[in-house]
Parts: sequence; structure tokens; C-alpha cells
Amino acid sequence: MVDIVDKSTRSRMMSGIRGRTTKMEVLVRKSLWRRGFRYRIPKDRNYLGLPRIPDLVFPKHRERLASSVHTAL
Repeated sequence: MVDIVDKSTRSRMMSGIRGRTTKMEVLVRKSLWRRGFRYRIPKDRNYLGLPRIPDLVFPKHRERLASSVHTAL
């Protein structure tokens, strides 16, 4: 895949993206856990053959959540 922006612009864009455990994500996880939703946080690059790593996986319900909480705020 060819990138549509130059290297310096891509570097600036990527430097603004924080890690996986932002304050908002931790709040969402704690809220879900308190409400009885049990989840796993996958670490594998190729989790279940998905193109990206989901943020949360709910094994009991066979669902996954790929949120963009860190980009929404």
C-alpha cells in the first residue's frame, strides 16, 4: 500500500496518537466490567485473522470492539 502523505507529515500524525491505555479507554473498560461484561484485551497482531487488533473481545458473546476512543477526544 502506497502512503498518500510524505514521511515527515506521517511522523507528525503518528506522534499524536497515544498508547492503548488512555484514561478514557480505562474508564470505558471499568464501566463495562462493573456492568458484568467480561472481556479480554488481545495482544496478538493477527487475532482471529482480523486486519487489526481489536481493543476488547467478549468471548462469551463472540463479539469484538474496535473503538476509536483515543481519536474521538
